[in-house]
Parts: sequence; C-alpha cells; structure tokens
Amino acid sequence: MFLGVGCTSRDNTSSGSKIVSPVNNLIPMAGIWKVQDFKIPEETTAKKIEAAKWLNSIANFSASSATLGDDYCKNPTYKIKIVNTNSYLLYGYKQKANYLNINQTEVQIITISSDNNFFHEFIKVTDDLMITNIDGFFLYLKKTSNNDSKKLENSVSPISEGTVPPSLNLHSSKSILLIGLRSSNKSSSTGNDILDTNYAYRTLLISYANKKLNPVLETKNLFVPRMTGFWALNIDRLKNSFSSMDFITTFPFGSLHKDTANYSFVNNERKVINFIGNDYISIEKTSQITTDDSSNSPFSSYFQVLPLDNINSKESIKISQLTNQAGATALKEGATNYINSINNDFIFSKDFSEYNWGIFRRNGHWILKGRLTPLNNNTSSVSPDFYIPIPAPKNVLIGYDDLYPDWSSIKDRVPDAIDAFSSPSKDIIIIISKTILSVYELNNNSIGFSPIAQVKFKENETVIMDQWAQGDFTETWTKAFNKNIVTEPTMVKTK
Repeated sequence: MFLGVGCTSRDNTSSGSKIVSPVNNLIPMAGIWKVQDFKIPEETTAKKIEAAKWLNSIANFSASSATLGDDYCKNPTYKIKIVNTNSYLLYGYKQKANYLNINQTEVQIITISSDNNFFHEFIKVTDDLMITNIDGFFLYLKKTSNNDSKKLENSVSPISEGTVPPSLNLHSSKSILLIGLRSSNKSSSTGNDILDTNYAYRTLLISYANKKLNPVLETKNLFVPRMTGFWALNIDRLKNSFSSMDFITTFPFGSLHKDTANYSFVNNERKVINFIGNDYISIEKTSQITTDDSSNSPFSSYFQVLPLDNINSKESIKISQLTNQAGATALKEGATNYINSINNDFIFSKDFSEYNWGIFRRNGHWILKGRLTPLNNNTSSVSPDFYIPIPAPKNVLIGYDDLYPDWSSIKDRVPDAIDAFSSPSKDIIIIISKTILSVYELNNNSIGFSPIAQVKFKENETVIMDQWAQGDFTETWTKAFNKNIVTEPTMVKTK
C-alpha cells in the first residue's frame, strides 16, 4: 500500500532483529488510532498536499480486520519483530532515529498481512504512538481508544480490500529496467581471490507494458543510460611479458572505442565493478607489485568511487565530496564501531581514509561500505570492510531505490530471495536468488502467485546496476538497446 523500503536483514548479527510472539495472542496494537502528524524527508508541495490528506484519518486494529483510512484488510495476521532502531531506519528508510524523534535503542516492528498479502508495517514507539511510512512520508498515529470500533469496521466495504488510494496510483503503465550483471570464475591460484579471478559483464533489458512482459533481452558488457545519452562500458585486460592490467573504457554508444594499446604498466592490477550509476562507478582495485616470485609479492586492495567521465583516475572521490561532511563523519563512526567490535584490532590503521569507500547491494537497496587499511601488510581472517551508517545519496550517486513491498514481505513470499528491485510504477518486481532472476507481477500490494519469467544466472553472478524508465521512455530505451548485438538470455521459465 506504500512505497515500501526494505527493512534490515533477518540475520540477527547484522541487524539486531529478533522475532517475538504477541503475548496471549493479544493484538499488539488493538484499538482505534488517529493520524495526528506527518514528516516528509524530501518535501515537495505535491507530497505535502498528499500527506496532509491523511491527517485525522482513523485506523482500527482487531482480530477480524485492520483499517487505515480507506485501506482495509480482512482476517489480518500480526507479526512482531524487535530491531535495532538506527539500523532498521537507516537501511529501511535512509533516516536516523533522531529524525523521527525516537529515543529507544530498540523498537517493535509490527507487520500486518492477510493470506500472505502485505497490508502495512508500523513502528511501535510507545503503547500510544506508532509511525508508518506511506509513499515516502511518515505518518504519526496516536491511540484514542483501547476498544476496536465495530461500527467503523462494518462501514468499510469489502470491495475496497487491497485498493490503493488514488494518491498512490502512479501514472505509467509501462516499465523498463536495464540491469547490469557481473559474473566470475577462478582462472589461477596466486593466493589472491581478485587476482585469480576472471570477470564478465552483461546487461539485461526487462520491459513490461499493458500487463504483458516483452521478451527479456541481453547484450555483452554494460549499457548505461546517462543524461547525455547511452554509454557503453568495457573492461580490457592488457598484458605484457610480466604482468597484466584491467583497463576500463567508457564512451558514448556508437562512438569509437578508446585505444588502450599504448598504456604502460609494471604491476598486476585488477578492477572489479560493484556499482554503476548515471555519473559514477564504484570499483574494487587490487594491485600486486611484479617480482621474480609472484606468489610472495605483496598486494594492496581498496575501494574507489570514480566519475564515469574520468573512469581511470588513480584517485578516488572522497566520500565528503558527494555526501558533505556527514559522510566523512559516518565513515569514521562505522570504522570505529567495527574496530571496537573485533579482538585483533591492532592489525588495522585508525587513520581512516575518506577515499577508501564503495557502493554495494544489501536487502534490496544500495548501501555504502568502507575498507580499513592493514598495518605493515598484516593479514587476518577478519574482513576489513565495514558498513557506513549513512544513506547512499539519491540523485547524486543512485537513482530510484525504493522497494515495494518491503524486504520482510518479499522474504516471506520468496524465502530464498537475496535481492529485489521493484518498478516505480508498482507493476513488476524482480527478485534475485543465488541462481535465478525472477520477474513477478505486482497487483496493488501483492506479489504474483508465480513468476512470469525467470533468467538463469551465470556462475557467481551479482547485480551491479539497475536503471528504470517509464512511459514513453520505454520505447526509446528499447530502440537504443537493440542497436547492440542482442540475444535472449538462458531462461528457466516463462509464463
């Protein structure tokens, strides 16, 4: 019923979440509630008008039904989860607890569904105050009565069950997704996973119009939509007698491929792409100094965020350049918290670099990670990577990144899901497992009973790009994509 943005992982070690059962089967929020206030993170006049329409709306929760305004759910199921407040809000809604005036370290999250169809999710702040998110704004609900209202319950027509309010209906009936994929396989054994691995990239085009899925298409390498048009991105592996180097080339589609034959190098160097946006790319770069005994040669590995217009720059963009000082503060906070959580913290430098950070997928969203620098070439079984507790900035690094329905509902529906992408039009959702990409139709707040198409993943394949378009743009993107050498990927199942 809203643009659900995923909640934190069900892995208790990463999110601090734990499931509890309602005491004595009582409804955890039984009674009558009223919407008394709202907050809008990215406030616009249109959103303010839509949010204001919810003021004084009544919500009623009982064993037989749940209502919020005109939204109705029959025979609801209530699930309670206790989560770390900041983790849940940061990775689910890209906000910190103090923005919503929540002081508790942990809060209850109550999810309402019926017959496995998601209805709404609520943050229970106190026994008399709850918060829910609808279409990007937060509604504050105040409890007015402990008794459910049979009069209100009976006044809601069952015909309205699952109906999306007019303000939430998006105007486009056409959706198209360009999704970039990276696969890998081991090629040798030098003692470093990145240096030993070959990487391949491809782009899928998934187009859905008028309740019909068009054939899924693919092309080699990466096909990236930008404000200046479509760009192609390739990775060339250059070699000489002693070493090899990955060189990334990116150029407007249709222009000449940049010649890399004259570039000189003395080290082994690998570049692995983790994310591509409209203007920036996030990579992991590993270098190894060439010696007579390459097996014992030291290597260094670090993250870089680079502009697509200067993609082979040696220096990464500082996190504060794209997130202001808040990003640098969050990076230091994340690094300090991580070092404090491990026993052998002496192996990592506490001189945290603003340059050593990147963009990754987690639970249906793009998130930020940093990497610690080992001291004196120390090695450890402990990962040097840590989460940066700040949202990936929209319209700077990433584009559309909302998830509908939320991550909990997706996992309830498809337990083996590891990632998901939902269209801005709320008409389709792409759900990723380890071996299959599945396309499902969305009908209001419900994921389709079975996938309408499934693409078989290659070995160790992961998503590194998602770019959505709607309406008339779907024809433009399809026409441009078909100018590549296009084939159909290996399909598992098609409806």
